[in-house]
Amino acid sequence: MIKTAVILAAGMSSRICQQAGGKPKGFLMIEDTSIIELSILKLLEKGITKIYIGTGYEGREYESLAFKYPQIQCVSNPNFASTGSLFTLFRFKDFIDDDFLLLESDLIYEKAALKSLIELDRRDVILASRLTNSHDEVFIETNESHFLVNMSKEKEKLNEIYGELVGISKLSCQTFQQLCAYTEMDLRTSEKMDYEDGLIEVAKKVEIYVHKLDGIVWCEVDDEQHWTRAVHIVYPLIQAREKAISPIKRNILLNPGPATTTDTIKYAQVVPDLCPREKVFGEVMEFISTELTKFAGSSEEYTTVLFGGSGTAAVESILSSCIDEEPVVIINNGSYGKRMCQIAGVSFVIAATKYIEETKKIKPRNLYLHLYEQYIHFKKSKQMRFTPPLYKHYML
Repeated sequence: MIKTAVILAAGMSSRICQQAGGKPKGFLMIEDTSIIELSILKLLEKGITKIYIGTGYEGREYESLAFKYPQIQCVSNPNFASTGSLFTLFRFKDFIDDDFLLLESDLIYEKAALKSLIELDRRDVILASRLTNSHDEVFIETNESHFLVNMSKEKEKLNEIYGELVGISKLSCQTFQQLCAYTEMDLRTSEKMDYEDGLIEVAKKVEIYVHKLDGIVWCEVDDEQHWTRAVHIVYPLIQAREKAISPIKRNILLNPGPATTTDTIKYAQVVPDLCPREKVFGEVMEFISTELTKFAGSSEEYTTVLFGGSGTAAVESILSSCIDEEPVVIINNGSYGKRMCQIAGVSFVIAATKYIEETKKIKPRNLYLHLYEQYIHFKKSKQMRFTPPLYKHYML
């Protein structure tokens, strides 16, 4: 049974430093708790009794956690500014004498990630997920038996991509000793490497299994975009999964819409009461608008205008806001050709920004669903003109 964990936390967090208030990014706060402490609590819940933290930048912040949790011991990498995460891990060579979990400090993940590794009947395992398309990913190549072959942030360096590195692994003491031996052979070179590079080298001699969980909810936080995704999508999903009281009966729907949804989607709407005019909800809507736009093209050329209504509302908005005096040809292929499939709760229009700007001169024929007014109001205030369906946005 795994009882030890090592968290790598020496980095300088330069891309997210301002959001973290100058502290290491492990101290980014969600609901008054730092993400490193959320990780620690999950580890303790899963039976981990010893937690080592490899520190460097602002290491005293992690030392303060050791006063709160006696299970924690910090091991400093004084050369953190000029060395990589492999050297931070190497600093534990005189501390580790058993199999252990290896984690990065900037992760937000669900308990199922730890459970799957602890219970898997293999001693050397890397946890992987399906591709998140979150940018700055580490991609994994395996052989046919799913043993590690290579990892890289550059897809073209891999023959094929099996999954994405989550940042949680399980290593045997023997494999760790080999990793330390490799590091020690050429410290001048290896000290600048990341721990992933060390695992790739060791995998040439030791079979390291890549355990892929397609449905796992997690994220790494390296920059502001990652943080926005973490706060508004990943963490609420984790909360919905881990706090769900009981499964909800899932009916099989054969109608075009609304669609059958998972418990994760249903519980994502269970959030504290919030005024839809609050800044935080404006940020949620802005994030949804930006992410939807990516389906069509660059957010510099296109934008998404949100409406509180069904798909029919989006159709009516286009017809009443973008057409002036010219005739319109409508292809009528049935009832849903007339009004499209209804989308419960929220509708949206994705369009080229320059064309929306041009509709300003068209005389308004609709107040609630006027496209340009909705677009320009949201652009200025990050708010809809009229009260939006708040909880439906959290579902999105």
